[in-house]
Amino acid sequence: GPSGSITTGTAGCQTLFFSNTQTISGSGIITLNTGQAVVNGTNATLTIDSGVTVQAGNNSGNLTINAGNTVINKGLFRANAASRTLAIGGAGSFTNDTGATVEASATGTVNVNPATWTNSGTFLVNNGTLNLGG
Repeated sequence: GPSGSITTGTAGCQTLFFSNTQTISGSGIITLNTGQAVVNGTNATLTIDSGVTVQAGNNSGNLTINAGNTVINKGLFRANAASRTLAIGGAGSFTNDTGATVEASATGTVNVNPATWTNSGTFLVNNGTLNLGG
């Protein structure tokens, strides 16, 4: 399948918008460098397939799931270096699916705090911080 990478800039105003139901598949990395990804629309579902990584960049990145929308992780969400934070939040829903991983390692931090979340995959903490809310 296709492969590649997407990196938001470091100025804090770069945003990836995902509207409607869609799947990011293949292999690749989405790096949020002080930027964010937003899932909006009406009953939209964004699926991050296996082989795809969403990670915090140089500082922090945010995944905002707006009300009525869902993100399903079948891949890897991570913050894996010092001073890096990946925040998953908003008024929507997050699912860490079977076979998927949310990882906080090497003093990185992952915050899982959407309105609702479920986990049938792996929450991996290896010298990092994982904060669960919602």
